[in-house]
Amino acid sequence: MMNTYAHTPITLQSLAARKADLKKELTETSESIRGHWHALMDPPPADTKVQQWVNSAERVVAVYDGVMMGYKLLRRFRGLFSHRKKRR
Repeated sequence: MMNTYAHTPITLQSLAARKADLKKELTETSESIRGHWHALMDPPPADTKVQQWVNSAERVVAVYDGVMMGYKLLRRFRGLFSHRKKRR
């Protein structure tokens, strides 16, 4: 089998080297994504006790908001797919 890019034969050694390169690139990319995710989602570090309380309160409100939105969406979708007859 010929490599279409370099016009050199593909060997087991070249495949192993390519696999190692791709694995290294995948590891670097996943670490980069993890770093960006934490930078976006983690609250800023709190300097004082009051800031820690505010961060905790904001997290609780966000979780409550997400749960309530999910509950309301579930109720609405359940109503769309129900096969009950409507009263006239």
